[in-house]
Amino acid sequence: AERAMAKMWWNALELKLFPEAPTTPDSLPIPLDNIVYAEAQNQYVDIYDQQATKHLLPETLGSLVQRLETQTPFGKTPPLVRIHDKYAVNPAQVLEVRLSESRRDYLVRLSNGKELNMSRTYKHHLAKLPVKVQRSRGRGG
Repeated sequence: AERAMAKMWWNALELKLFPEAPTTPDSLPIPLDNIVYAEAQNQYVDIYDQQATKHLLPETLGSLVQRLETQTPFGKTPPLVRIHDKYAVNPAQVLEVRLSESRRDYLVRLSNGKELNMSRTYKHHLAKLPVKVQRSRGRGG
């Protein structure tokens, strides 16, 4: 009986110290398919849909991306791919990736018309995006 009491006490304490984060995609304000990109805002994430409507989620971008990755079946592309410390994009919504004017970074163009920078830190995630990188040569600039 003492052991059972200790376990109950520990479980209650654990729940207070580490409140359960929602583990299902249902905890998202919109369906995964409708997400175009997510933008970090300190301890929150702004999730944008096709209509550029902003949905606020009380979670960090890193934990959101990680949570969705752990729920993704092996061999499948996760629903959000990190491209910058501030941004993660839905690979299905990426239309084009091209070198920026400076030729040092990449620009990711999304289905809702938004263009986001991809930092060199996340360049290795290019393989997760379903588009070829446009390397426009000979243009002025």
